Amino acid sequence: MADPTQSEPLEPDPLEQAVAPLRDDVRFLGALLGDTVREQSGERIFDLVETARRTAFAVRRSQADRDEVAALFTDVGTGDVIPVIRAFSLFALLANVAEDLHQERRRRIHTAAGEPPPDGDLEATWSRLESADPAPGKLEAVRATARVSPVLTAHPTETRRRTVFEVTRRVHELMRRRDALHTGRQDRVARAELAEIELDLRRQVLTLWQTAIIRSERPRIQDEVLSGLQYHEATLLEVIPPLNAEIADRLGTGDRAVVRPGSWIGGDRD
Repeated sequence: MADPTQSEPLEPDPLEQAVAPLRDDVRFLGALLGDTVREQSGERIFDLVETARRTAFAVRRSQADRDEVAALFTDVGTGDVIPVIRAFSLFALLANVAEDLHQERRRRIHTAAGEPPPDGDLEATWSRLESADPAPGKLEAVRATARVSPVLTAHPTETRRRTVFEVTRRVHELMRRRDALHTGRQDRVARAELAEIELDLRRQVLTLWQTAIIRSERPRIQDEVLSGLQYHEATLLEVIPPLNAEIADRLGTGDRAVVRPGSWIGGDRD
């Protein structure tokens, strides 16, 4: 008979289990950034960043007032405030990488479980199209006229340096490899690979720390063009050709490319 004085073990929370890998990735990247801040700017700046971080979390939990965060910087000079701002900016950037990776992870899990594709997924669109059984005339009109054009524009707020963009991509690739190793084999070779990946990630975080996050001068049209091309290199050139092939197979559009990227870069120089 169970001891009545012993509490029953709590059932694992499915939501907590689902987000646990994301939390682990954010903590890992945050620790790398913290080490970099300490090494590059000293213990005093690191302590200021950590104090601000803990106080901000306390504000979020309604355990502290926003004025307490502001008070931390009342007598802090500009030279010390700037690295703190950089630390929080880079943490947000790295957290976004972890979130993107987590979305990929959850998508694989749902697909492996045989769950139906979510709304907004192209596979869900094909399923709805099949169940709708559209009239032949309407379907033919779609085949002849359908076009999707993701348009790139040089928005004034897109001021990230190209180096920052490329390093962020590298961090994403390394974290993807790290995730695969964590969920796969755990032998000596895998541990050695993980150590190499962590070292490379430390290099990438250091590069981010040593690179200005935003431009100090107004970008030229050539800069905007290069910024736009980096999205082609990162995703569009890889994704659009197979996407058009899938659309042609599903809709019978033949050689006509339904998805064709466009650009307003250089056209809004106001």
